[in-house]
Parts: sequence; C-alpha cells; structure tokens
Amino acid sequence: MTVYALAQWGERWLTPDGARRLFSHASCGTDVTPVSLCPTCDTVPPPAGLVIRQGPGADPTLRDDRVSEALWRKPHRLLTDLFPEQPDQPEAAVRADGAGRTS
Repeated sequence: MTVYALAQWGERWLTPDGARRLFSHASCGTDVTPVSLCPTCDTVPPPAGLVIRQGPGADPTLRDDRVSEALWRKPHRLLTDLFPEQPDQPEAAVRADGAGRTS
C-alpha cells in the first residue's frame, strides 16, 4: 500500500495533464481513491482485485518497451499474465549433481 500511495502522490503532483495510470476495483469497476479504497464497495481491494488503465496524463511516446505497449493497448488486471498468448517456456532442468546449476 505504501508503494501505491507514493505512486498516487507522483501522479497528482508530477503529471500536469492528470494521472498517467488509473486503478479501478475489478469487481465493480469503480476507480479507487488515493488510499486504495473502493468507495462503492467500501473496501480496500487486494492487488489482484485491481485493474490498471491509461489515464489522461499517459504519453505513449515516453516508453516503447513491450510491457508499456501492452498496457497502453487495453486495461489489465494486476497480477495476471500480461502475455497469455505466449506459450509457456519450459522450466530449466536441474542437474543431477545437485549443484543447483541448470542445463
């Protein structure tokens, strides 16, 4: 919650066009307050219960990495796979010698 509060402070005071990202309660769709409270449900949703979307201060030209571009395209529920269409990568096999090295 501390990280969220700091991010909200930055969104309020450092972005002249408004918040770059907005958080809403996944269950009801209501934007949460700066202290992460859903005013409709009168609850503080856990991170997995939040959806992040671009706000009025978002600038798609600031970053061009894959994650930023994916978040720019559509809202995303926190703590869920951002790229579900990607096949799972096989886990590295642990060597039989038990040294913890991968093959």
